[in-house]
Amino acid sequence: MSPLPLQPAFILHRRNYRDTSLILELFTLEEGRLSVIAKGAKRIKSPLHSGLQMFQPILVAYNGKNELQTLTQIELQTPLANIRGKYLAWAFYLNELLFRLLQKHDPYPRLFDHYQQTLTLLSNNVAEQQHLRIFEYDLLNELGYGLHLTTDIDGNPIERKNYYHCLPQQAPIKTIFNEQKKNIYIGNSLFALQEKNLNDETALRDSKHLLRHALLSLLGEKPLKSRELLL
Repeated sequence: MSPLPLQPAFILHRRNYRDTSLILELFTLEEGRLSVIAKGAKRIKSPLHSGLQMFQPILVAYNGKNELQTLTQIELQTPLANIRGKYLAWAFYLNELLFRLLQKHDPYPRLFDHYQQTLTLLSNNVAEQQHLRIFEYDLLNELGYGLHLTTDIDGNPIERKNYYHCLPQQAPIKTIFNEQKKNIYIGNSLFALQEKNLNDETALRDSKHLLRHALLSLLGEKPLKSRELLL
């Protein structure tokens, strides 16, 4: 029997299964998110034991006909430096977003590449808040819930100096600035997010609120555990 093909993957979540095994949620390049059981992985002598680390690029093979497949092989790729401090909290946040929002067995190759690039920035201690915002923005686009940032609800182009009332999955509505009304953003911030250029403090702040509101509409009432680490 020919060996099973290996494919790039990351571990999004892991939990104990019985005394010696683990259940892993993987984000793979070719099949997106999927669940596998790593039998005996908690045994020190297991060939799977040392390679099942979070936030590290790996190659995996698995088989099975059920929803929960069996991990059969793992190989380490060039390791990233250990992620520490606030960057570790950010990494857990990314994982929880993917774990909660990705449908199983739907590949997202562009998102996979962006996730790996973002983890590299985190491991090198050079990531900034804007990198989280851009990842959130790309995630929404990949899921088919991208923000409307080019035209308003009447089909008119967004103008940098105008203000807009923005709600998830709707085109912006041109309005007048009112500090007591929520979800109002200046057009320049919408341009900045679309262009992924969030160096401006106002654009970064507006993007954070806009993206969080959009993500909450998908996540539902169950809060993100990792968000508590970001406060």
